[in-house]
Amino acid sequence: MDTKLFVVAGNSFKNKAWMEGVVKAMAPHFSSVSYHLYEHWNTGAPILDFKKEADMFSVLIGGEKNFFIFAKSAGVAVALEAIRSRSVSPRGCIFVGTPVYWAKENDIDIEELLKNFSFPVLFVQHTNDPAISSDDLKEFLMKDGVRRFKFVAPQGDSHDYPETEMLVDLTKSFVKETK
Repeated sequence: MDTKLFVVAGNSFKNKAWMEGVVKAMAPHFSSVSYHLYEHWNTGAPILDFKKEADMFSVLIGGEKNFFIFAKSAGVAVALEAIRSRSVSPRGCIFVGTPVYWAKENDIDIEELLKNFSFPVLFVQHTNDPAISSDDLKEFLMKDGVRRFKFVAPQGDSHDYPETEMLVDLTKSFVKETK
């Protein structure tokens, strides 16, 4: 497969190990898999600098054309900002654990970022994810005019997504369908 994958994780440092596991599992299925490391993971700051991280994520992607974005939690907001600013144009996105409540608590206008989002996107959201339930997220997306999305709601009541094999399978299928 000549398609590249760019991965961006959640805000918490514990997401680094999760992201590295996802990258390792995804690597055999893409021509390359790159990931973004947040600056605040090294400084000890409690939260990422949203706009700065979106800019740095855009730099990581550079002028790539044939790529997908795989983002979890706060990484979804970072990816959306990079796309909204027209810095990057993925063929599609896989968004895991979209953090609607976290974004609002941190003054990130997730509604504006998602408004009329037109890239093909797969949302994976646990049925009872504390960041927003799958049913509430689906309603939120419809209200904001998100188009061309697929939705998978695995059973779960956490914001952790340890189902790496399932995420790899869903990603491979989504990429194949989005050609």
